[in-house]
Amino acid sequence: MGAPVTLTFQDIWDAATDDERADLLNGADKIPKPPDLFPRQALAETLSGEAGELLYGGAAGGGKTHWLIEHAIQQAQDHPGNRVLIMRRVWPSHARTIEPRMKQRLAGVAVYNGGRHEFTFPNMSIIELGTCQYADDVFVYQGAEYGCIIFEELTEFLESQYLYLGSRLRPPVDDARPHIIATTNPGGVGHTWVKSRFVSMRDADGKPRPWPIEDVWKPDPTEREPNPPTRCFVPAKLDDNPALTKRDPTYRDRLRAITNRGRREALEKGDWDAIDQVEGALWSLVSIDENRVRSVDRSALDAVVVGVDPNVSSKVGSDSCGIVVAGVAFDERSSKMVGYVLEDCTMPHPTPKAWALAAIDAYHRWEANWVVAEVNNGGDLVERNIAVEDAGVPVRQVRASRGKHIRAEPIAALATPDIDGDVRWRFVGSHPVLEDQLTTWSPTDGGASPDRLDAMVWAATELMLGGGAWSGSSNADFFAEAESGGGYVGDEVWSGDSV
Repeated sequence: MGAPVTLTFQDIWDAATDDERADLLNGADKIPKPPDLFPRQALAETLSGEAGELLYGGAAGGGKTHWLIEHAIQQAQDHPGNRVLIMRRVWPSHARTIEPRMKQRLAGVAVYNGGRHEFTFPNMSIIELGTCQYADDVFVYQGAEYGCIIFEELTEFLESQYLYLGSRLRPPVDDARPHIIATTNPGGVGHTWVKSRFVSMRDADGKPRPWPIEDVWKPDPTEREPNPPTRCFVPAKLDDNPALTKRDPTYRDRLRAITNRGRREALEKGDWDAIDQVEGALWSLVSIDENRVRSVDRSALDAVVVGVDPNVSSKVGSDSCGIVVAGVAFDERSSKMVGYVLEDCTMPHPTPKAWALAAIDAYHRWEANWVVAEVNNGGDLVERNIAVEDAGVPVRQVRASRGKHIRAEPIAALATPDIDGDVRWRFVGSHPVLEDQLTTWSPTDGGASPDRLDAMVWAATELMLGGGAWSGSSNADFFAEAESGGGYVGDEVWSGDSV
């Protein structure tokens, strides 16, 4: 028996009579009626019919995702042949939230194609689930046409991604009004631009200039947007979703238990000011994300090191042991050495044996050249700790003689464009906890030690600053010299085993 033939709605439509097509168009009536929208959700729905761009954002648990899904379905039902795009930054986020809810909501009504991530309705409308993990993934949508584009967690996106996808807003049918809606919590890589576009910005004098709330308004023309679309911001509050607080009365308590004040205020109260860029932080999520790369082959790397910032105690609540793998390669385009963060293997308050085994494992998996470890706490015991588990792993001991911020500044500078516009310190893939620490720690922070930051800075210093500034093929000579005993310790050049 041959494989079953799967017919698409297009196949059925092409073969249908006029009466059969009328029945197909009426199939949308079979979609179960959703629960009534709560007042704030209903307000967002009303205003979305007037605004070119609408943001429903703020506190966690406000019922934003429920409204988003219902809006998408309504746009598909009301405009036969329409196409709606729902965006998340990465697919696992869709798989946890939008996809399962949509499958349940549209069971027996719309056909879901898991390969294309599309729900096809009887009236030929399509809801597509899309992603844009990397900055240039937007070009996958080149030539696409959508009547409505929806962003779930807008602050996950770069502004450049939002603006490009907005250019794909070209309704495929005449009666669909082109518009964008978005939901989000404060925070994330796009926090600053989303806040400036929808919530408030600072004027030329640096004073806050809040935009209208729950009202449609027209921004002033700019060189980049000479005719900007109308916008609207609807703040989301936890109390907007009584179904959640009734189902889970302890949800608010869990939000209040978040230790980071900014995140706590942002998620519980939807406070957009509580989570702005940390003053004194050397990295920004925007600069990290804009220069992120998908992958780097180990064979293309001239050297790989494992940076280790050992913890003093393994008691619960003590510092973690920072373990970060980084590599360096010669970039043919710029004729410069470029460093890459490859993996964050940091362990929470491990025993000396546990962190040594983790560092050794990373060393072998990445075929590293050596391990570089800070010895301010533990001295020679750090190197001996690794040698006990694997005597074949070479260890460079480094000692900090300057503050963390001063040591980190040269590496942060490499992560921003130089005079030629080249970025020489990049992140391969995503490292959320490390990136969070880089963008939130400052010298005035009285919180936990930035263990991951330290480990990365030691690895980066060894690769990018060890032996002086590198250029061209002379780096091969440096590595040959380094493996014979020379190197760089904290703030001063050293040789042999003396520290």
